Amino acid sequence: QTVLHEAFGMRDREADLPMERDTLFNIRSMTKPVTGAAVQVLIDDGTLRLDDRAADFLPGFDTDAAREITVEQLLQHRSGLPLTTLQSTDQHESLIEMADAIGEIGPEFEPGSKFWYSDSGADVLGAIVEAASGSSLDEFVGERLLRPLGMEDTFYSGDPEQPLLERVASLYVGRTGEWTRFWGPEAEPFYPYAWGSQSLYATPLDYARFLAMWLDDGRVGDEQVLSAEAVA
Repeated sequence: QTVLHEAFGMRDREADLPMERDTLFNIRSMTKPVTGAAVQVLIDDGTLRLDDRAADFLPGFDTDAAREITVEQLLQHRSGLPLTTLQSTDQHESLIEMADAIGEIGPEFEPGSKFWYSDSGADVLGAIVEAASGSSLDEFVGERLLRPLGMEDTFYSGDPEQPLLERVASLYVGRTGEWTRFWGPEAEPFYPYAWGSQSLYATPLDYARFLAMWLDDGRVGDEQVLSAEAVA
């Protein structure tokens, strides 16, 4: 049930474009729960297990330091992997290549020993989804999550011809009274392909559909998108 759904402010100050209720946003790390849900879908299918190792799917993790990192540790941000290993968004040609490079760099501390928030770990999970499913991350998430949830206004960055881009809010950096626009939807895609840690664009209403699925024990209407065990 919708309680409040209003829009305020500007989605692009320089172009004098107002914020609309169907404006899309770069939701950054709110992509991570979607990646986690994709992993849980594969666990529900029997394709993955929590104790599977990243090295079972990604050869870059087949090293003494990284070989025992598990899917469960990656989901819990307890893999030992750093926040990020990236110097630029176009550093690697694919998500699998990025994940292999992360594995070769390896953990900064003993896997499982403590919590350490990690974009790298979430990107590795996205690559495991690709390797285990045989589909790209955006295709798998689209088929198993976005479409069943009716999230028609959600997409991964990467396609400069994506028609929804015209509704995306521009990105600003700074603070009150000192905002600087550093990206807009007319520019090259901010991310070159789907990442596990970030890169989704969505409307607030679409993301609410995703959250409602969790509140409803994994169900959307008559469809069980995630098992009750996965939600628990």
